[in-house]
Amino acid sequence: MRLFTRGFPRPDPDTGMYCLEAIDRWRLHRHPSQFPELTGGKSAVSSPGPKKDLGAMAREAYERQAQERRRNG
Repeated sequence: MRLFTRGFPRPDPDTGMYCLEAIDRWRLHRHPSQFPELTGGKSAVSSPGPKKDLGAMAREAYERQAQERRRNG
């Protein structure tokens, strides 16, 4: 099949089913100029990362809850 020679994802050997996510990625990578964020090129739209990571936010929430428990008895 010509698609396989172009890198189309193979089906699962046990089930014969195709991974839809792999097909979507293959399809998007065929046009790298339209989807630069997938190919490591400069992104057309960039957004700053989060100011705090999830661990820091969880620690702060835990500390607030601990302080409230101490105040409430």
